Amino acid sequence: MKELKMCTERDYNITHQIKYLHYSTLCDLTISYISKEPANPKSLNILKKYLLDCEEWTYYELVLFTNSLDFFPEELILLLYKRTRKKLEVFSHLRKYSNEVFALLSNILVVFINKNDSANCTFFYNELKNSISETNNKMYEKVMADFFKELVITINTKEMKEQNVRKIISLVTSLDMPIKTIQCQSLVQTVKANNQIHIL
Repeated sequence: MKELKMCTERDYNITHQIKYLHYSTLCDLTISYISKEPANPKSLNILKKYLLDCEEWTYYELVLFTNSLDFFPEELILLLYKRTRKKLEVFSHLRKYSNEVFALLSNILVVFINKNDSANCTFFYNELKNSISETNNKMYEKVMADFFKELVITINTKEMKEQNVRKIISLVTSLDMPIKTIQCQSLVQTVKANNQIHIL
C-alpha cells in the first residue's frame, strides 16, 4: 500500500491529474485505517473539499464517495448525501450507474448499523429499498435489501427474527459470495452486541 501511495504521488506530480492525488490520498487514509492510527487531516480535507466543491457528480465522484466512507465522520456523510441525493436519484435510473448507487447506499447503511443509529438506519434503508435496479443484479439487491430490513427492524424493536436472517445469509451463500457472507454474519453479530436482543 505504501508503494502504491508513492507511485500515485509520483504520477500526480508528473501529470497533475486529480485522480492520482485522490488515489494517493485514499492509500494514505487506508494505511492509517489498517494501522488504527488517526487519519491524516490533510488527506481527509483533500477528499472533503473536492466532493463538496464538485457541482456535477459523475460516476467518478460516486465511486470516490463510496470509497471514502470509512474515513469520513457521519456528519460529512450526511451532508454529502443530502447535497447529491437528487443526482443519485438520476443515477439510479441509469443502467450504467444503478449498481454503484445501490453499493453506495449499502455502505452508508453499514456505517449507521455499526453506530446503532436507529433514525439514520431507517432513513437509509428506505433510500436503499427505492434504489433497487432492473439490472442483472436485481436478485442480489433484493436479497441484500431484505437482509438490511431485518437488521433495521432489530435495531428499532430489539427483537431479531433469527430464522429470517439465517435464510437470507443462506441465500447470499448460495449466490457464491463468501466474502459477503462473512460480512453479513459479522454485521449480525455487531447488531446483537450493540443491543439487548430478544431472539424470536
